[in-house]
Amino acid sequence: MKMTGFAKPAGDKAYFFLGSHYVRYNVGGDLPEGVESGYPLPIAEQWPALPFGSDIDACLSWSDGSVYFFRGDQCVQYDVANDAVLQGPTAIAEMWPGVFADGVDAAVLLSDAMVHFFRGSEVVVWNAADGSGVIDGPQPISSVWNGLPEPVTNVVRWWASEDVYFFSDTQYWSYDFASAAPYPEYPAEIAGNWTGLPFADSPAAPDDGPAPVPVDGTPARAMSVDEARAELQAAMDAGEILWAPSAIPGRVDLDGLVPFSGEKQDGNVAGVVIRYNPGTPQGPNAPDRLDPRNALALVRFCRWLSQAWGVTELHHLGIDGSAPGERDDCHGQGRAVDFSGVVGTKDGTAYALSVLRDWGMVSTLSTPGGIWQPTGTNQVHFRLDEAPGSELARDFFRSAYEFIAGQWQDHSPNPDGPAEPSTIGSGTFIMNPDHPTSNPAPGAKNGREAHANHLHMQIGVTGTA
Repeated sequence: MKMTGFAKPAGDKAYFFLGSHYVRYNVGGDLPEGVESGYPLPIAEQWPALPFGSDIDACLSWSDGSVYFFRGDQCVQYDVANDAVLQGPTAIAEMWPGVFADGVDAAVLLSDAMVHFFRGSEVVVWNAADGSGVIDGPQPISSVWNGLPEPVTNVVRWWASEDVYFFSDTQYWSYDFASAAPYPEYPAEIAGNWTGLPFADSPAAPDDGPAPVPVDGTPARAMSVDEARAELQAAMDAGEILWAPSAIPGRVDLDGLVPFSGEKQDGNVAGVVIRYNPGTPQGPNAPDRLDPRNALALVRFCRWLSQAWGVTELHHLGIDGSAPGERDDCHGQGRAVDFSGVVGTKDGTAYALSVLRDWGMVSTLSTPGGIWQPTGTNQVHFRLDEAPGSELARDFFRSAYEFIAGQWQDHSPNPDGPAEPSTIGSGTFIMNPDHPTSNPAPGAKNGREAHANHLHMQIGVTGTA
């Protein structure tokens, strides 16, 4: 049984396979290089569409991000990003005419668009530039690669640096293309130089999961900026989020991270991808230039949304703060969130909820055509309580409102501690489609009419802090 693997062209991750298990290897950047925690994992469980759930012979990483997996005399091209088979399984002889038809030990696509297939003591060179196929071989490895071992059992191309590593048994070589020979310090042992490699063909030892993220029970609105920043740091130390000081003194920038995985993902905050949605969801983007208390409230909200409601996306109409002088209200100072909807899966059923569609425009006896009657009334309640067929939206928005009232300003602009939250339809700093304050004037920015499509929540006062 041997280890094989590949590195992604993006340059941030590599994957190694052995028997029926695999590991993900962090190549570097902001995270320590080596096998990530929680691995090995079963191939069949984590790569469900891959026909080869064990005993993969070779991997060939392609420039488009796909990977060719070889087992025996078969080959499959696989879309790693979307977990989908692109072609195959197909006989090697059919997909790669002229290559070792009964199996390969290793393969690599080099920067000159030539693919080198290794088997035993021989190598075949395939022209991928024009698809013309085999241009040389089989021939002895030594006639093409001076100083390499026989057999070569795995080759990994580090795309970002164009380093190429050759593996055989317990050792590996890095190749100096300028001198057409391995660098003089090689061979070297895999163990001790590749953190976490080699690995056993068995799952990682069970643990109790990620360490609990320390959480202060104080509402974010009642914390000091230093206290909020400390809790953000504790969450980052635990591997749940990424954040950094903003270029604007005193504020913070959130960054995207799949919690507890070490893998960056645009817009992912505590397990929920954040998107600006002015009508059509935009690309994922973790918000920047936030007051630390608002950032913490948002992290707590995303964590709760993920855990309680299976939310995978949060949509908004404004979170990012502005540079000083551009806008000096609670939004410009990074103290506010305009929350407009979610996407998720609950009890195995996918759902999407929009504040506008599933709340603010819902027509009931009290809100014909979605508008409270009589116009301007302050006698309001949660309209979804009288909207048959809106049970999911009703339960979600009521639950979300209660959480929001426990973190952002609710009864007053003061740093109130824990208190009984307001309810939908009562006076509150949380502006929403059923707020008792009305301002039907065209273009008005206050009143429930201006918040038919979002919930506005803020830390601190409404104007300049």
